[in-house]
Amino acid sequence: MSENLRERTELRHAEPLLLVVEGLDTISAALVREGGEGEALLGALRIPRGGSIDALGATLTASAGLSGSAEQVRGGVAEAAIAAGRLAERLGVPIRVVEVEGDASRMLLAGTDRSTLSFEVTAAALVPVDPTERRRRADGVLALLGRTDRSAISDALGDLADAPLRDRDDEREEIRAAATADALRRLGEALSGEDLGEAETDAAPLLVVGSAASLIATGALPLTVLAPLIAPGRTRVLLEPYGVFAALGDSALDDDRAASLLGALLSDLLLPGGDLLLLDGGAEDEVTLQIDGEAQAFTRDSSLVLPLRSGELAEVEIRASNLHLHTQIHGGISRAALIYGDAQLDLSADAQGTLSAAAAAAVTAAPIPAPIQILPTSGGAAGHRSARLLLGDAVDGHVHFSDAEPDAEGWEAARAAGLLAIVQASPETVLRARAVGVRGVIVCGLSDGERDALAASLERRIAAAVATEPFGLLIMTSRRMSQSGRSSAAALLRSLHGGRVTLSAEPIGLVMTGASVLREASAAQAGDVRVIGGAYEGASGTWEGLADPRADDPLGAVRIDGVLRAIPIGDLQRITA
Repeated sequence: MSENLRERTELRHAEPLLLVVEGLDTISAALVREGGEGEALLGALRIPRGGSIDALGATLTASAGLSGSAEQVRGGVAEAAIAAGRLAERLGVPIRVVEVEGDASRMLLAGTDRSTLSFEVTAAALVPVDPTERRRRADGVLALLGRTDRSAISDALGDLADAPLRDRDDEREEIRAAATADALRRLGEALSGEDLGEAETDAAPLLVVGSAASLIATGALPLTVLAPLIAPGRTRVLLEPYGVFAALGDSALDDDRAASLLGALLSDLLLPGGDLLLLDGGAEDEVTLQIDGEAQAFTRDSSLVLPLRSGELAEVEIRASNLHLHTQIHGGISRAALIYGDAQLDLSADAQGTLSAAAAAAVTAAPIPAPIQILPTSGGAAGHRSARLLLGDAVDGHVHFSDAEPDAEGWEAARAAGLLAIVQASPETVLRARAVGVRGVIVCGLSDGERDALAASLERRIAAAVATEPFGLLIMTSRRMSQSGRSSAAALLRSLHGGRVTLSAEPIGLVMTGASVLREASAAQAGDVRVIGGAYEGASGTWEGLADPRADDPLGAVRIDGVLRAIPIGDLQRITA
């Protein structure tokens, strides 16, 4: 992983270069020093989209003991292909590059002549948009985790699709890892009939980029999760967990400079994951395996992890009636592994590596200085409060609040006001609101199934000209909200009673005016940061910097009611501009 941000070093000949990649939901950056004895990775960090890139660069620069700003180079999908070609040329062998994103999974094949071939599979997105593929993803997650609660998994996947960095906890992190594993399986399934040319040989390394690489590097996913993407034989796995690889294809870097960067950063940016040896099923139930001269049986549909670290290797010999293989297996940060046939993935969690364990450990050390501008702002207009989803129209009106299903008098009050705010509502409540003339409903949370049913029902009524007046449904919280989040949202909805608000489509949320804003402002706690997800949702506090130095998964240090909390930065927004 990257150097600890707590460690400051004296640098000579410092000419910092900031590699930046803006994804769908994140901004990834790595600070590189050029000059002197060569390049070095000084630090890396990933923040939510909407945060300031300049603030991100300033954080990395200051943490490296430097001053001033760094030159920036940026990358995207097009630059990733150029970077892959440059890397293949530098290594002298063809390579494969894999990344799992929110909209699709992608594989790039690059030859030593810099020729590239790319595949994009939307069905292999982390959480696919297509309903059939999303159900398949839920099936895969259920099978990998050994669970049967489909509705809970569907809700968690829906929240992950809507806001990948919010509402994170140990259970959702486990679901995210399983969804990534199933997305890799689906990518392999989609590419199984494709001609990968020279990149299909066992001489072609497999480079995994971004969040999938991070999960493998940290042990949340085993190396064997990559088996669906490789051919029988030995594959060398490289991991780039910082998500900045595409920036090495920026046209601002000429070929010589890019080659120099790649050569110097191979051990820092492209981490050795370890070797993966895949044996096809064959006809035998087991083969004889010798590791450094020690024999053992290796049965079909099983895997074996070799406890080899980076720089270590083992002599492996495999014998069967029609096979005699002798090779060297190299270790890496994810060890090394052998697979015979179709092995079942083991996603058993490491209690020491959970998000909650990291948060508990992070608050025992002093926060790392970082400007608050690395966080996105809470909204575009004064009095704006963010929400999760707006179905229908951006309507406005006065608010009538109800703790539960309104009675006849309550329905009349809601119709006269224009908007109904209710903590928990069934789909029938929402449809009745529209039927009696209410222009909009503001609700805490709805499950994945309820959202789909309501969206379909509203569309049918519009298509049939049954309901022609504008109508909006604003969902404030995640599908399965925390208790603190529910309490906070309920307090907000209650405070809206009698005030006038507008449901906002961009950014999604509500804009309060007049007395509503004054009531909310007086009820809000002092601070410059609002927590918008997770265990402390609805709270506000004071930003003190980063609580944890992990490049790919930082935690923010926020003081809430006098207590320092370590909170995933995807659950934070800055209140001030």
